[in-house]
Amino acid sequence: METTSQLIAFFEKYKDYNLHVTKQKIISKKETYKQLIHGFESINSTIANYEKQVASTYNIFWLLKNIYKDETRTHSPFLADLLNINGEHKQKDLFYNQFLSLLNIEEKIKFTPTIPHLQIVEIEKWTGNDSLGRLDILISYFDKEKRFAIAIENKIYAEDQPKQLERYYNYLKSLYDNFLLVYLTPHGHKPAIPYSISNELYEELTKNKILILASYDKEISVLIESTIEQIKAQKVHQIVSQYLEIIKSL
Repeated sequence: METTSQLIAFFEKYKDYNLHVTKQKIISKKETYKQLIHGFESINSTIANYEKQVASTYNIFWLLKNIYKDETRTHSPFLADLLNINGEHKQKDLFYNQFLSLLNIEEKIKFTPTIPHLQIVEIEKWTGNDSLGRLDILISYFDKEKRFAIAIENKIYAEDQPKQLERYYNYLKSLYDNFLLVYLTPHGHKPAIPYSISNELYEELTKNKILILASYDKEISVLIESTIEQIKAQKVHQIVSQYLEIIKSL
Protein backbone atom coordinates (compact mmCIF):
# COMPACT_ATOMS: atom_id res chain seq x y z
CA MET A 1 0.00 0.00 0.00
CA GLU A 2 2.79 2.31 0.93
CA THR A 3 4.55 1.55 -2.34
CA THR A 4 1.40 2.40 -4.27
CA SER A 5 1.04 5.68 -2.39
CA GLN A 6 4.65 6.51 -3.08
CA LEU A 7 4.23 5.82 -6.79
CA ILE A 8 1.14 8.01 -6.93
CA ALA A 9 3.00 10.77 -5.11
CA PHE A 10 5.97 10.40 -7.46
CA PHE A 11 3.83 10.69 -10.58
CA GLU A 12 1.97 13.66 -9.14
CA LYS A 13 5.30 15.40 -8.49
CA TYR A 14 6.53 14.43 -11.97
CA LYS A 15 3.32 15.79 -13.46
CA ASP A 16 3.76 19.04 -11.54
CA TYR A 17 7.42 19.23 -12.56
CA ASN A 18 6.61 18.53 -16.22
CA LEU A 19 3.89 21.19 -16.13
CA HIS A 20 6.34 23.65 -14.59
CA VAL A 21 8.99 22.90 -17.25
CA THR A 22 6.41 23.28 -20.02
CA LYS A 23 5.27 26.62 -18.58
CA GLN A 24 8.86 27.81 -18.40
CA LYS A 25 9.44 26.81 -22.02
CA ILE A 26 6.30 28.65 -23.07
CA ILE A 27 7.37 31.73 -21.15
CA SER A 28 10.84 31.54 -22.69
CA LYS A 29 9.43 31.13 -26.21
CA LYS A 30 6.93 33.88 -25.55
CA GLU A 31 9.78 36.25 -24.76
CA THR A 32 11.62 35.12 -27.89
CA TYR A 33 8.47 35.68 -29.97
CA LYS A 34 8.07 39.12 -28.39
CA GLN A 35 11.60 39.99 -29.42
CA LEU A 36 11.02 38.68 -32.94
CA ILE A 37 7.75 40.59 -33.24
CA HIS A 38 9.44 43.72 -31.97
CA GLY A 39 12.21 43.21 -34.53
CA PHE A 40 9.71 42.73 -37.34
CA GLU A 41 7.76 45.79 -36.23
CA SER A 42 10.95 47.83 -36.26
CA ILE A 43 11.87 46.56 -39.73
CA ASN A 44 8.33 47.15 -41.00
CA SER A 45 8.37 50.64 -39.57
CA THR A 46 11.68 51.38 -41.30
CA ILE A 47 10.35 50.00 -44.59
CA ALA A 48 7.10 51.95 -44.23
CA ASN A 49 8.98 55.20 -43.63
CA TYR A 50 11.22 54.51 -46.62
CA GLU A 51 8.25 53.68 -48.87
CA LYS A 52 6.48 56.82 -47.68
CA GLN A 53 9.37 58.78 -49.13
CA VAL A 54 9.95 56.88 -52.37
CA ALA A 55 6.82 54.73 -53.08
CA SER A 56 9.06 52.26 -54.91
CA THR A 57 6.22 50.09 -56.24
CA TYR A 58 4.04 52.97 -57.44
CA ASN A 59 3.70 52.77 -61.20
CA ILE A 60 0.95 54.44 -63.22
CA PHE A 61 1.18 51.74 -65.87
CA TRP A 62 0.45 49.00 -63.31
CA LEU A 63 -2.37 50.93 -61.65
CA LEU A 64 -4.40 51.56 -64.79
CA LYS A 65 -5.81 48.11 -65.41
CA ASN A 66 -4.04 46.16 -68.15
CA ILE A 67 -2.78 49.22 -70.04
CA TYR A 68 0.75 47.85 -69.80
CA LYS A 69 -0.40 45.01 -72.09
CA ASP A 70 -2.02 47.30 -74.66
CA GLU A 71 0.33 47.85 -77.58
CA THR A 72 -2.15 50.06 -79.46
CA ARG A 73 -3.17 52.48 -76.70
CA THR A 74 -0.03 52.38 -74.54
CA HIS A 75 3.20 51.24 -76.16
CA SER A 76 2.81 52.61 -79.68
CA PRO A 77 1.74 56.12 -78.58
CA PHE A 78 4.42 56.23 -75.87
CA LEU A 79 7.23 55.15 -78.20
CA ALA A 80 6.01 57.39 -81.00
CA ASP A 81 6.18 60.41 -78.71
CA LEU A 82 9.66 59.49 -77.47
CA LEU A 83 10.91 59.23 -81.04
CA ASN A 84 9.27 62.49 -82.06
CA ILE A 85 11.81 65.32 -81.89
CA ASN A 86 8.88 67.64 -81.20
CA GLY A 87 7.25 65.25 -78.71
CA GLU A 88 5.52 66.22 -75.49
CA HIS A 89 8.60 65.08 -73.57
CA LYS A 90 10.32 68.32 -74.73
CA GLN A 91 13.72 66.62 -74.78
CA LYS A 92 14.10 67.30 -78.52
CA ASP A 93 16.23 64.67 -80.29
CA LEU A 94 17.49 62.85 -77.17
CA PHE A 95 15.57 59.60 -77.68
CA TYR A 96 15.46 59.90 -81.46
CA ASN A 97 19.24 60.04 -81.89
CA GLN A 98 19.82 57.12 -79.56
CA PHE A 99 17.22 55.06 -81.39
CA LEU A 100 18.96 55.65 -84.71
CA SER A 101 22.26 54.71 -83.10
CA LEU A 102 20.81 51.45 -81.73
CA LEU A 103 19.54 50.53 -85.19
CA ASN A 104 23.01 51.20 -86.65
CA ILE A 105 21.18 53.27 -89.19
CA GLU A 106 24.23 54.57 -91.05
CA GLU A 107 25.24 51.00 -91.86
CA LYS A 108 21.80 49.94 -92.96
CA ILE A 109 20.86 52.69 -95.39
CA LYS A 110 22.62 55.04 -97.77
CA PHE A 111 20.57 58.04 -96.70
CA THR A 112 20.94 59.04 -93.05
CA PRO A 113 18.01 61.13 -91.76
CA THR A 114 19.10 64.12 -89.71
CA ILE A 115 17.28 66.79 -87.74
CA PRO A 116 17.17 69.42 -90.55
CA HIS A 117 15.01 67.06 -92.58
CA LEU A 118 11.27 67.27 -92.09
CA GLN A 119 10.18 64.57 -89.66
CA ILE A 120 6.59 63.33 -89.40
CA VAL A 121 5.63 60.79 -86.74
CA GLU A 122 2.30 59.02 -87.12
CA ILE A 123 0.51 56.38 -85.02
CA GLU A 124 -1.81 53.80 -86.56
CA LYS A 125 -0.94 55.14 -90.00
CA TRP A 126 -3.77 54.36 -92.39
CA THR A 127 -2.37 53.03 -95.64
CA GLY A 128 -5.45 54.07 -97.57
CA ASN A 129 -6.44 50.50 -98.32
CA ASP A 130 -8.35 47.99 -96.19
CA SER A 131 -6.25 45.16 -97.56
CA LEU A 132 -3.01 46.83 -96.42
CA GLY A 133 -4.12 47.78 -92.91
CA ARG A 134 -2.45 50.24 -90.53
CA LEU A 135 1.19 50.74 -89.56
CA ASP A 136 1.62 51.00 -85.79
CA ILE A 137 4.27 53.74 -85.99
CA LEU A 138 5.52 55.49 -89.10
CA ILE A 139 8.38 57.99 -88.92
CA SER A 140 8.79 59.77 -92.25
CA TYR A 141 11.60 62.04 -93.39
CA PHE A 142 11.63 64.31 -96.41
CA ASP A 143 14.11 66.57 -98.08
CA LYS A 144 14.23 68.07 -101.56
CA GLU A 145 15.59 64.91 -103.13
CA LYS A 146 14.71 61.86 -101.03
CA ARG A 147 12.06 60.26 -98.90
CA PHE A 148 12.94 57.90 -96.06
CA ALA A 149 10.84 56.09 -93.46
CA ILE A 150 11.09 53.90 -90.40
CA ALA A 151 7.98 51.79 -89.92
CA ILE A 152 7.56 49.98 -86.61
CA GLU A 153 5.26 46.98 -86.34
CA ASN A 154 4.59 46.59 -82.63
CA LYS A 155 3.84 43.01 -81.61
CA ILE A 156 3.42 42.37 -77.89
CA TYR A 157 0.42 40.08 -77.50
CA ALA A 158 -1.28 40.41 -80.89
CA GLU A 159 -0.79 37.73 -83.52
CA ASP A 160 0.52 38.34 -87.02
CA GLN A 161 -2.07 38.87 -89.73
CA PRO A 162 -2.05 37.11 -93.13
CA LYS A 163 0.80 38.49 -95.25
CA GLN A 164 1.00 41.48 -92.91
CA LEU A 165 4.71 42.22 -93.23
CA GLU A 166 4.64 41.60 -96.97
CA ARG A 167 1.81 44.10 -97.34
CA TYR A 168 3.67 46.71 -95.28
CA TYR A 169 6.85 46.13 -97.25
CA ASN A 170 5.04 46.66 -100.57
CA TYR A 171 3.37 49.81 -99.23
CA LEU A 172 6.65 51.34 -98.06
CA LYS A 173 8.43 50.34 -101.25
CA SER A 174 5.84 52.23 -103.30
CA LEU A 175 6.37 55.49 -101.39
CA TYR A 176 9.94 55.78 -100.14
CA ASP A 177 13.41 55.76 -101.66
CA ASN A 178 14.75 54.00 -98.58
CA PHE A 179 13.04 52.60 -95.54
CA LEU A 180 13.40 50.30 -92.56
CA LEU A 181 10.68 47.97 -91.36
CA VAL A 182 11.19 47.26 -87.65
CA TYR A 183 9.45 44.21 -86.20
CA LEU A 184 9.30 44.98 -82.48
CA THR A 185 8.45 42.25 -79.96
CA PRO A 186 9.12 41.68 -76.25
CA HIS A 187 12.10 39.38 -76.90
CA GLY A 188 13.00 39.81 -80.56
CA HIS A 189 11.30 36.75 -81.99
CA LYS A 190 10.77 36.22 -85.71
CA PRO A 191 7.49 36.97 -87.49
CA ALA A 192 5.23 34.10 -88.50
CA ILE A 193 6.78 32.56 -91.62
CA PRO A 194 5.27 32.08 -94.19
CA TYR A 195 2.00 33.35 -92.68
CA SER A 196 3.05 37.01 -92.36
CA ILE A 197 5.93 36.99 -94.84
CA SER A 198 7.34 34.38 -97.18
CA ASN A 199 10.60 32.75 -96.20
CA GLU A 200 12.28 34.00 -99.39
CA LEU A 201 11.28 37.62 -98.78
CA TYR A 202 12.17 37.39 -95.10
CA GLU A 203 15.67 36.14 -95.94
CA GLU A 204 16.14 38.84 -98.56
CA LEU A 205 14.97 41.73 -96.34
CA THR A 206 16.93 40.66 -93.26
CA LYS A 207 20.06 40.07 -95.36
CA ASN A 208 19.76 43.56 -96.88
CA LYS A 209 18.95 45.00 -93.44
CA ILE A 210 15.61 46.37 -94.51
CA LEU A 211 13.67 44.24 -92.04
CA ILE A 212 15.02 44.64 -88.51
CA LEU A 213 14.08 42.43 -85.57
CA ALA A 214 14.08 44.49 -82.38
CA SER A 215 12.93 43.84 -78.83
CA TYR A 216 11.72 45.62 -75.72
CA ASP A 217 14.14 43.74 -73.49
CA LYS A 218 17.10 44.86 -75.57
CA GLU A 219 16.79 47.85 -77.92
CA ILE A 220 13.96 49.71 -76.15
CA SER A 221 15.36 49.02 -72.69
CA VAL A 222 18.80 50.20 -73.79
CA LEU A 223 17.24 53.25 -75.45
CA ILE A 224 15.75 54.31 -72.12
CA GLU A 225 18.61 53.22 -69.87
CA SER A 226 21.15 55.11 -71.97
CA THR A 227 19.18 58.37 -72.04
CA ILE A 228 17.32 58.50 -68.74
CA GLU A 229 20.00 60.39 -66.83
CA GLN A 230 20.03 63.04 -69.54
CA ILE A 231 16.33 63.84 -69.17
CA LYS A 232 15.97 67.36 -67.82
CA ALA A 233 12.27 67.33 -66.94
CA GLN A 234 11.60 65.54 -63.64
CA LYS A 235 8.08 64.54 -64.65
CA VAL A 236 9.36 62.94 -67.85
CA HIS A 237 12.15 61.21 -65.94
CA GLN A 238 9.64 59.66 -63.53
CA ILE A 239 7.25 58.43 -66.22
CA VAL A 240 10.02 57.04 -68.43
CA SER A 241 11.47 55.25 -65.38
CA GLN A 242 8.08 53.67 -64.71
CA TYR A 243 7.78 52.67 -68.35
CA LEU A 244 11.17 50.97 -68.18
CA GLU A 245 9.88 48.86 -65.28
CA ILE A 246 6.88 47.54 -67.17
CA ILE A 247 8.69 46.67 -70.40
CA LYS A 248 11.09 44.51 -68.42
CA SER A 249 8.11 42.37 -67.42
CA LEU A 250 6.64 41.89 -70.90
